[in-house]
Amino acid sequence: MKKTIHRLMLTGLAMLCSTAFALAQSVLKANLISPFFRTANVSFEKVIKQDRSLQVGFYYTGLRYKNTRFNGYGVTPEYRMYLSVDRKDAPQGFYLAPFLRYQQFSLTQVDTRVGGSLTTYGGGVTAGYQALFSDRITLDAFLGPSYNNGRVRADAGLVQSPFAISIFTGFLVRGGLNIGIKL
Repeated sequence: MKKTIHRLMLTGLAMLCSTAFALAQSVLKANLISPFFRTANVSFEKVIKQDRSLQVGFYYTGLRYKNTRFNGYGVTPEYRMYLSVDRKDAPQGFYLAPFLRYQQFSLTQVDTRVGGSLTTYGGGVTAGYQALFSDRITLDAFLGPSYNNGRVRADAGLVQSPFAISIFTGFLVRGGLNIGIKL
């Protein structure tokens, strides 16, 4: 089941990206805050209506939290509804964006080198503002609540998981600051 969901997400993403690059009103972005957390985070937004867009974000991380090293990736599809009262067209202005998130990590306990894996599914909603400068450069700030449910699989022989996973599971806050270029 997990492999099927993963394949469907990647297939959908590939279809979205391949058709979107040929069309106008697309934005390619990078998160400016992510490098401080040993993470590379990029996203692609495609306007689908005057006040609506779809965005797919990807990240890869090598983060260490407490005594656990996380190496892995996440995929975050979201649907943006632009609410600007000044009648700006997407992709600019205030927006609300419900999102889903899938994450897959390999885990290592730093002290003992014990390994394992973590898979999470979740979602939430963000509110944000995306500004457009010189009709090409975007600055996108967003923040909102999320919830992720995770499943740890520790190496064989372990009775209890030694991993600190609270940074990726439970109720969390998702936020960021993206800089982008309108294609």
